[in-house]
Amino acid sequence: MREAVVRTGLLTAFLLATVAFAAPPAAATQVTVKVDVVDASNQGTDVQPPSLAAMKATFTQSGFDYHSFRQLSSEKVTLAPNAPRTLRLPNGRTATLKLLSLKDNVAKIQVSVPPLETTYSLGRQGSVFMQAGPHNGGMLVLVLSPAGR
Repeated sequence: MREAVVRTGLLTAFLLATVAFAAPPAAATQVTVKVDVVDASNQGTDVQPPSLAAMKATFTQSGFDYHSFRQLSSEKVTLAPNAPRTLRLPNGRTATLKLLSLKDNVAKIQVSVPPLETTYSLGRQGSVFMQAGPHNGGMLVLVLSPAGR
């Protein structure tokens, strides 16, 4: 009988440890996103880096006919609730990113580049684009993606 009690106790301890290890944290407090700053223009036809070809295709399908896409910068930004992050842009403007919520692996992020302000939902895949004002005869675009990409 003692052996059965010990076995049951070990099995219970193992199951509890497995559940505790597999369970996600009760409340994630921050999220890291990749923020690319891209210059879209009709000056030339360069697409640098080549990974921006998908962005060019998306813009063309949406009626934005820019021929050149150049990534000017890329950085990972960690966002936490009630802690807005600001980024200085090459056109002199400032972008502010604020984490509004994080639920079921989807972050709601408010992005402001005055006078524009919008809220995006960003999951583990895909990217979102935001116009960030004129730049050298073209348009500056913020590209937000999951940091793992």
